Amino acid sequence: QPTTPAAFNSFRPLGGSTAGASVARLPSSTAGAADKLLVSAGPRGGSLVETFSGTGSSREAFFQAYGTDRAQVFSAAIDETAIFNVQGLLGTVDGVQKSLSPSGAGSATLPQSTVSYPPLRVAILRN
Repeated sequence: QPTTPAAFNSFRPLGGSTAGASVARLPSSTAGAADKLLVSAGPRGGSLVETFSGTGSSREAFFQAYGTDRAQVFSAAIDETAIFNVQGLLGTVDGVQKSLSPSGAGSATLPQSTVSYPPLRVAILRN
């Protein structure tokens, strides 16, 4: 039986920061499990990327995509093992970073992407 998401009207990502954020869907790779929310920090947000439960408002994981860099971050995901991050406004790091988990484990810049430079955006296109 698929998990039915609970309705909730608010949550406080990024510690209540007022610097803005981008929100993306983090598809679950587990059959019947609810998808999660992937929230990325706006400018001056410390490059924070947070994962929130898809059935409530609890934060499940977080990491700083680019250390404590103050650049805006955009994130997109295929699933929990393929999260992609780029720097937007104020960015200085070229390319697309791939993280292997919502905690940021195994993060590395995709070699073929280093010819792209900020400000960037990232999205996942599905057929």
